[in-house]
Amino acid sequence: MKNTDLVSDTIRMNDEQSDSPAYAEVAALYEQFFDPIYRYCYLRLGNATLTEEAVSEIFLKVVHKFRGYRGENLSGWLYRIARNQIIDSARKHQREHIDPFADCEHVASYDTPEAAVLSKETLAALRRALDALPKKQREVIELYMAGWTLEQTGTMLGKSPSAIKMLRHRAFTRLRSLLSDE
Repeated sequence: MKNTDLVSDTIRMNDEQSDSPAYAEVAALYEQFFDPIYRYCYLRLGNATLTEEAVSEIFLKVVHKFRGYRGENLSGWLYRIARNQIIDSARKHQREHIDPFADCEHVASYDTPEAAVLSKETLAALRRALDALPKKQREVIELYMAGWTLEQTGTMLGKSPSAIKMLRHRAFTRLRSLLSDE
């Protein structure tokens, strides 16, 4: 899943000295944030190809904008770049139906055709319930599903970890309610 050559090649195109501080810092960011950014994009876009394109664009933007980074909250800065890229990608491909659980079928193996149908129905119900949540609650759950911690999510959204914990609790409570009504 990781392609460190993407960052290396891009930085070399912009800065011929790969031992520069900018190269080391961006490469470290890539190593630290690639997986969480990828998972977040995949949950939002639901398509491996679109996700790979979006993640590539995100880290290219990081490379190009890194010199202008002013020491603000780093994970928040990356999250804003990722969120904006997801919005751009979704707009670009809005004619296509983007299903956030479309690639999930290859993950699970089914013993029977009935199990496959039930799994698809469960995923469809979860999709509808997530879509029914308020934006902030949906975002907190998506970040949780992508593996972000309370601290990371709080930093990204400009809230304390305790506020994120409460928002997440409310979101899961609402999600349970929506799913039980199905």
